[in-house]
Amino acid sequence: MIDAERAVFQRVREEALRLFPGLTVLNARPDVPESIPALILEEENNASYARALAGDGKERFARVTYLLTVIADEASGGKTAAKRIAGAADGIMCGAGFARLSFSPSKDRRRGVASFTGRYGAVIAAPEEERQDGEEPRLVYRIYRK
Repeated sequence: MIDAERAVFQRVREEALRLFPGLTVLNARPDVPESIPALILEEENNASYARALAGDGKERFARVTYLLTVIADEASGGKTAAKRIAGAADGIMCGAGFARLSFSPSKDRRRGVASFTGRYGAVIAAPEEERQDGEEPRLVYRIYRK
């Protein structure tokens, strides 16, 4: 299995916090976020990309799907705030190479909460090690819209 979840989450988290410093960013949906506004990015699916399976059985690509949820408090401009944060997160995901599969306001059972949900998909290549002058090697994942 090609596991890029941590790398994807870190990228989204860093960029979202740069844009919205007080934002809570999580990689699993709790019953109730510790504070809102909150952005939750979960990997929903990670499957072998069958069109690129090699004869040696080694997985070189995986098809992944991520669920992005933004929750905001309606008392402090919730729907507008949630839409603004979700729009920025959408830009981060699409800018990283993911295809938007869906994006819409979502129903939240809690009163006084506004939320938006987006689903994103891509094919991710197995990581490659990249080295730069004198730095420790880091893993790089290539992301392809499919």
